[in-house]
Amino acid sequence: ITPIVPRPAVALVKPQPDINDVNNNGITDVGDQLIYGFAVTNTGNVNLTTITFTDTLPGVFAGTRATPLQAGETDSTSFTFTYTLTAADVLLGAVTNSADVLARSPTNVQVRDTSDFATNTGSAPTVTIGA
Repeated sequence: ITPIVPRPAVALVKPQPDINDVNNNGITDVGDQLIYGFAVTNTGNVNLTTITFTDTLPGVFAGTRATPLQAGETDSTSFTFTYTLTAADVLLGAVTNSADVLARSPTNVQVRDTSDFATNTGSAPTVTIGA
């Protein structure tokens, strides 16, 4: 008999957002919206529960997934949000931020990941240029 060692793990990808040009002037400016979508992947070999998402942008909700995330499963629909650009964002010329995901294994081991903009293995913040 070969024992299988539980290895809970989670990964969060926060790609570049879609930009909603609210005033239809063709310029990314104050009041326009960044629409973020996230992909949470269970990269471990056990199911995960109590999956909680937080983001560093002000006004962004902290969300929780109601159902377990199966080993190997990716959820790219439960965590989305819209951020409205401020005058400060436009002056900086970019919005830079990260998000975190926390989850628990069946034995209550907590796992965490900080988002990357492209891969499950990095932790580089998402930078939106032209904000």
